[in-house]
Amino acid sequence: MPKSPTYHVASNPVLLDPGYEPELAVLFAGESQTRPSHRVGPKIVDYYLFHHVISGRGTFVTEDKSAELRGGHSFLIRPGQLVSYISDEQEPWHYRWVAFSGKNAANLVAEAGLGPDVPIVDSRGDKKAGERCKKIYEAFRSRRSSASLEAAGHLHLMLAGLQAASEGLRPARLRPDSHAEELVRQIAG
Repeated sequence: MPKSPTYHVASNPVLLDPGYEPELAVLFAGESQTRPSHRVGPKIVDYYLFHHVISGRGTFVTEDKSAELRGGHSFLIRPGQLVSYISDEQEPWHYRWVAFSGKNAANLVAEAGLGPDVPIVDSRGDKKAGERCKKIYEAFRSRRSSASLEAAGHLHLMLAGLQAASEGLRPARLRPDSHAEELVRQIAG
């Protein structure tokens, strides 16, 4: 039997100066226990919108891909991308989400392994992405003057965790263990 639907959202309480585009800005965050067959879209947004599925099942659809997702999966909607998603009729989604933008957002998303061809990550049971979304929501609900910086910090940590979850798919290029090794490599190369 599906749980009762809920919907909670909190926006960034810190007002940015007009014309200022930060490196990374978290716009809002929330959580929802969806109704059976809850549908969003088709729609296009002008920011990044990250969802982490806590439980339940559903389908995420982009222009050219469709994926069945369950608890532990995360999906990213990119600015300007046409998407829709629908929760399962029997086991509707319970998910958390974070919306963000900024000059460095695209680079951070790519570093996390969420490229245009890979908008989905399976966290393999790791609940940290969902917990980071919750921390961002709680920071905004607190309405502290530090809420925006706290949210950006949690988003960075969440993206780092996603990168670790996707490393098996695309190993990172790491620097040598020491500066001396790097200097030797540069001189020899």
